[in-house]
Amino acid sequence: TGVQTCALPISTDLKADLEAKAGELEATIKRLSEEIETAHLAISTATVDMQRASENRKKENLDFQKTVADQTATAEILNKALDKMATFYDNAAFAQTHKETPTPPVPQMEYSKSKGSTGVMSMIEKLIYDTKDITAKSKKSESEAQAAYEELIANTNDSILNLTKEITTKTKAKAQAKKDKSDKKPVMTFKAKGGAAPAAAKKGTLLDVEADLKLFKEAVEVSPVLKNFV
Repeated sequence: TGVQTCALPISTDLKADLEAKAGELEATIKRLSEEIETAHLAISTATVDMQRASENRKKENLDFQKTVADQTATAEILNKALDKMATFYDNAAFAQTHKETPTPPVPQMEYSKSKGSTGVMSMIEKLIYDTKDITAKSKKSESEAQAAYEELIANTNDSILNLTKEITTKTKAKAQAKKDKSDKKPVMTFKAKGGAAPAAAKKGTLLDVEADLKLFKEAVEVSPVLKNFV
C-alpha cells in the first residue's frame, strides 16, 4: 500500500556520534600529514648533509694526497743531498789521509767532518725526519677521517631508511583514516511511497543522516505505526 515502513530504528544521537568520529579521524589525518611532512624534511636535510660530508671528505683526501706527495718528494731531495754531502766529505777525508807528501793542514780547507759539516748534515737529517713525521701524522688523520665519514654515511642511510618506512606506514594509516571518514555505511533504510528507497538514505554520511531524519519525520506524520520508533 501507500504506507511507508521503516527497516531500522533511528537514534537521534547517531548524527552526533558520526560527527565525533569524523572529528577524530580528521585530527588523525592532520597529525599524520604533519608527521609525514616532517619525515620528508628530515630525509631532505639528511641527504644534503650527506652530500656536504662527501664533498668535504673528497677535499680532505685530495689535501692528504698532496701533503704525502710533497713530503715524499722533499724527503727524496733531502736524502740525495745528504748522500752527496756524505760522499763528498768521505772522499775528501780519504784523499787527505792518503796523500804521498804530508803537508801542514790548512784549517779553513779541512775536508773532514768538521762541526760545520756535521751541523749541516744533522739539519738535513732532522728535515728528513720531519717529513716522515708529517707523513705519518697525515696518514693517521686521513684514516680517522675516513672512518668517521663511513660511520656518518652508514648512520645517515639507516636514518633515511627508517624515515622512509615511517612515511610508508603513516601514508597507509592516513589513507585508511580518509577511507573510514568517507566510508558510506548504511544508517537506516525505509521504503517510501511506491516502494522506492531514497538515494540519500543509502549513503550514510552526515548529510545523508540529516536527510534521512527529515524524511523519517515526514513519514511519521502519515504513518501512526512509525510513531512507535521515536
